[in-house]
Amino acid sequence: MRLSFTKKSFVGIALAVTLLATACSNGKEEGNKLHEADSKGKGHSTAGQHGNEHSSKGQQEENKRVSLSEVQGVVASTSLTALIATAAGASEVSYLAPSELRHPPEYDYRPSDLSKVKESYLVYLGYEPFMAKLMEAGNISPDMAATIEIDNTPPSYQMATKKLADIWGTQEQQAKFEAELNQLVTELVQSAKAHKVANQKVVSQIYMTPLLKWLGYEIVGEFGPNELTPSEVAALAKLKPDLIVDNLHMPQGAGISEVNKEVNRIELRSYPDTNMSSLLDILRSNAKQLGLISL
Repeated sequence: MRLSFTKKSFVGIALAVTLLATACSNGKEEGNKLHEADSKGKGHSTAGQHGNEHSSKGQQEENKRVSLSEVQGVVASTSLTALIATAAGASEVSYLAPSELRHPPEYDYRPSDLSKVKESYLVYLGYEPFMAKLMEAGNISPDMAATIEIDNTPPSYQMATKKLADIWGTQEQQAKFEAELNQLVTELVQSAKAHKVANQKVVSQIYMTPLLKWLGYEIVGEFGPNELTPSEVAALAKLKPDLIVDNLHMPQGAGISEVNKEVNRIELRSYPDTNMSSLLDILRSNAKQLGLISL
C-alpha cells in the first residue's frame, strides 16, 4: 500500500533504481552513470512530474553563450544556486537570499539588490518568484540569466553544473567537480547496498523523495507540501514505515512521528548551512543523517 499527499500525482522514478542496480552489479565509471541519467530523462524528476520545488523547465532551455570575462561576476539567488555556479566554474559568486533563512525561496528582494545584479550574470531556480520580480524591476535581459533545475540528486547536480559550464565555457572546471562527485556517488551507492536500503520502508516529505529513490529506498508514502490533516497523519502512520524523512527547510512530519513514536524521524536538507562550501557537503550531510556514512 502506498499513500501520497501532494499537489501533483507522483510518477515513479525507474531511473533511480536502474542507476543503483547498475552501480551495485558492475564496476563501470560513475561518470557514465551520471550521463546515463542525463540521457534517459534528465535525472529523476522533472517539472510537472514529481512537483519538486526546485524543478523547472530551465535545464531544457537554450541560453546564449556568455563569457564570465564579460560580466562583473555571478549573482545567485540563494546559497544553493551559488554552490551550483561555483561547481560549474564561476570564481566570483555572491548570492541574494540570506543564508540564515530556513526556506530561502521565500525571500523578497530588496531595492539594494538591484545594484548587486547590475552587469552580473544571474543564476536561479525556476521556483523562486522573487528572481522573476527582480529581473523585471531591473530590466535584466534573459541573456544574462540562467534557470536551473535541482532535485537533490547527484544527476541533477551534474546536469545543472554542466548547463552553466556550457554557457560560460568553463567545462574544464566543471569536469573537476564532476570527477569529485563521481567518487562520492560510488561511496554512497556502495553504502546504500551494504545497508540494504531497498528493504527499508520510508514515508518521505515529497521534496526529499528523489534522493531517497535514487539511493534505492522503498517509498511507501509521501506528504507535503501542504500541511497534513489529522486523517492524513493517521493514514501515513498506519503504513508502519521503518523511517520518516522530513524536510529541514519546511518540516511537516512531526505529527507522524508522534503517532509512530518508535520510528526514527530525520530531516534532510536542500540548502547548505553556513559551514558548507560545496554541493558535496550537502550530499554528505544527508548521507550521514541516513546513517550511510560518518563524517
